[in-house]
Amino acid sequence: MAGQNSGSIASCRRLRDALVDGFESGAMLAAPCASTFLLADTGLLDGRRATTTWWLAPLFRRRYPKVELMTDQIVVADWPIATGGAAMAQMDLMLAIVGRFAGPSLAKRCANYLLLDERHSQAPFMAIAYCQLA
Repeated sequence: MAGQNSGSIASCRRLRDALVDGFESGAMLAAPCASTFLLADTGLLDGRRATTTWWLAPLFRRRYPKVELMTDQIVVADWPIATGGAAMAQMDLMLAIVGRFAGPSLAKRCANYLLLDERHSQAPFMAIAYCQLA
């Protein structure tokens, strides 16, 4: 079991290093849901606006106080980095990326094909009592 854990830690470190290297080489990054924690671990979110899944927001704030966390937002595009909220926000994040690189009209057409309404806030979906657990 210990060997598996050290392998997972090594994999996370390699991924963290790859994210930093890619960013320093000019890549734009995007992370939805709990993967925003890995992105925050790189330090690349320090001083930036970001979001994460609402129910892990208290933990995120404690771990990454240098990040301006906007938990009510579904997507925070603080280019060259974009972050998304809870699991289904991945679709919203994808549309933000399409909008950034291919234009808002294509993003709107994609949303129409996927039957996605435009959403900006996680607030209507938050069950605040669950945040006490995080």
